[in-house]
Amino acid sequence: MRKTVISDYAVVYMSKYGASEKYAKLIAQNLRADLFNASEKFLDEALRPYKTIIWGGGIYAGKINGINGLCKQIDKIKDKRIFVFSVGNTPTERHDILEKVRNNSIAHKQHPRIMFFHLVARANFSCLTLGDRFMFACRRLSIIIKPAKFRTDGEHLFLSEYGKDSQRIDENAVVDIIKHIKENE
Repeated sequence: MRKTVISDYAVVYMSKYGASEKYAKLIAQNLRADLFNASEKFLDEALRPYKTIIWGGGIYAGKINGINGLCKQIDKIKDKRIFVFSVGNTPTERHDILEKVRNNSIAHKQHPRIMFFHLVARANFSCLTLGDRFMFACRRLSIIIKPAKFRTDGEHLFLSEYGKDSQRIDENAVVDIIKHIKENE
């Protein structure tokens, strides 16, 4: 069944543990946008009527989860304004890491037309898969071998929350995305 389009905005997300979905819902509420799960069938057809597409997902192995769905459609939606957000425990001040995520997720030739944002979320440790726990353990090890005085605030926060169930999102973080979307209309 085709969804009735009530907005110029479509927010699309892929969420493994729930944080990307929460952020997507906040963005959709603020923009009065239609909301789609990236795994929905016929998504490319559903996105045709929208002027602006906001696409988001968690960072896994240095790439945004579900971004391939957007990349496959990039020629079909070349007339749309596109914003992408990543979600993960990477601190926003780690521009080097986030630039790698952007490069791994979005073809370089598409960079000028796709605005990229990152939103920080903390995961429920007990819900993580074995593979994700391993990646967290590797990150923890890479931080603890660093002298404490050289650690970033984000790294100190990561260590203090490691192993705890503290899924948390920053509801105010979407304000910057909303502002950019509305300014660039």
